[in-house]
Amino acid sequence: MDSKIVINAIIDELSSLPNDLYLGIERTVQDLAIFSGGSKIQQRNIDDDKRLLRALEKIHSNRVHLVNMATLIIKNALSYLPDSLLKELTEKIMVTSVSVFSRQVMLLGLSEYIANNLLKGIVMGALTKLAVRLGVGSVTGGVLVQGLLSRASAASRNLKIKHPKLWTKIYSTDLDMLYFIFEKPLAHYSNMSTYTFQEL
Repeated sequence: MDSKIVINAIIDELSSLPNDLYLGIERTVQDLAIFSGGSKIQQRNIDDDKRLLRALEKIHSNRVHLVNMATLIIKNALSYLPDSLLKELTEKIMVTSVSVFSRQVMLLGLSEYIANNLLKGIVMGALTKLAVRLGVGSVTGGVLVQGLLSRASAASRNLKIKHPKLWTKIYSTDLDMLYFIFEKPLAHYSNMSTYTFQEL
């Protein structure tokens, strides 16, 4: 099963190469600051580059940061559920009556359950994609790494707009720059606040 996760992650990441090539060229032009207002974008890009490097150093020294980040994303998403649905899910998962449980206890229980059952595969896939992108990018002279940086920056800005509280929690650790690797695998959870509860 682990090898299937890795293979799928590699295929998925390789399929995004053309888009990252375009984004990489665009970001390289931005970094040259040759257009009007370019110095502001150039400085933003430089700051984002530094933050992504710090985030990569953190997960290199301790991968649990990725698990903690994904757990925060899931917990944030579950917080949008109404009490009735939270109770129903908790009873099914924990196989117990939740009449005495508080909302926070149910959120914590569900988040931990999902983390223990889903995150290992998600994190493994995310790390594989990151390794593929950095490896291919170094061979192509860095344009694809620029594309990765562009994707990371855009994902962080989108998260700030859609979920400012969640963004604030992970921004202080620079891990918002790694949010892009969770966008697709955790899309259902990240978008939960926009669903009608009949769709869940």
